[in-house]
Parts: sequence; C-alpha cells; structure tokens
Amino acid sequence: MAGADLPGPVLIFDDDYYYMANVLADLLASQGKAVIYVTPSDSVAPFTAYTMEQGRITKRLLEQGARILNGQELEDFKAGQAQLSCVYTEREIRVEAASLLLVTSRAPNDGLLLEAKAASERLTEAGIKSVTGLGDCLAPSTVAAAVYDGHRYARSLGETLDPDATPFRRERTALS
Repeated sequence: MAGADLPGPVLIFDDDYYYMANVLADLLASQGKAVIYVTPSDSVAPFTAYTMEQGRITKRLLEQGARILNGQELEDFKAGQAQLSCVYTEREIRVEAASLLLVTSRAPNDGLLLEAKAASERLTEAGIKSVTGLGDCLAPSTVAAAVYDGHRYARSLGETLDPDATPFRRERTALS
C-alpha cells in the first residue's frame, strides 16, 4: 500500500482474524478515509483476544469513526457496491464503498530459502554446512510462532530435527 491513495469509503474485508486488517483500517481512518470493517467473525480481530488487545483495537476503530460489520461474508463487489450476507441468516445487505481491501489468507515466502539452496557450491565454499527454513518461510503465522521456531532451532543445533514439523506439531523426543 506504499503510496497508494485508495478513494473512500474503503471496505476492508477481514478473513485473517489477526492484526493486519485492523492496522490497515486504523491507518486509513487516521488519513481521514471513511472505513467500513467487515468480517465473518463476531468480533474485530478475534485472535487479539488472546493478546489482550481486542478491546483497545475495537475502541480505537470506533473512536475514529470506522463502521464495523461483524458476522458478514463478502459475496460480491461491483461498481462501488459490496454485497454482504449474514453468516447466520444469509440475509443480504449492500454497502457503498469506493475501494475494497481484502485481508485474507497469507502464503509462505520461501524465495530466500530456495535461492540459498540453489547456491550450494557458494555456501560450501563459505563453510556453511546447511540451510534451514523457519517461521513464515514454511507457513505464515504469528510473530510468537516464528520466534518459537527460531528458539527451537537454536536449542537443537547439532541434533537431527523433523523438517516437516511445525511449531505447534512436534514429535516428543526422550530427554537424556
């Protein structure tokens, strides 16, 4: 969004449930844009309930004048009009918006890992014995999960690890 000037009102559809959509809504509202925050969830950024930020985030968006539409699925967007449907009743409503910003699934970014592995001869010459992908390279998640993955890797240097194990699905190993 660097340098983008989205005409308002901006409808932000949050199907990610963490922080990105509300941060973008906050940014746009602070720029004076009319913001409509739409999510199938019952609350703004539901994952932030676990980090004790949800109330503060919701309050800030409301104080900035954002319109919050919870429990709504985005069905269509054409000619400056979004068609939403209630996740419970399937009743449809239409909402006027000049711009649509989708915050949905995130994809892994393993480009650097693949580039490093392709340069195996240069790595060997530099004395580098192995390259391992961690965190968002494998599967986008929370900052806490990426930090955990890094700590886990550092604590197990020299051991053989299951490269397919995720931060939340680990094989138990016997303690020595």
